Amino acid sequence: MQTFTVRFPQSCHAKMKEWAQAEGISMHQFLVIAVAEKMAALVSRATC
Repeated sequence: MQTFTVRFPQSCHAKMKEWAQAEGISMHQFLVIAVAEKMAALVSRATC
């Protein structure tokens, strides 16, 4: 597993924290899910 730092504007960070809490997950998990969803969308678009 790799680790890297991502910097977000404060307003974006606050909204991600809010959404993660609403889903009952950590911000880390929220971001992992968001990236996985984006990757899945790109893969499905590439195979069409």
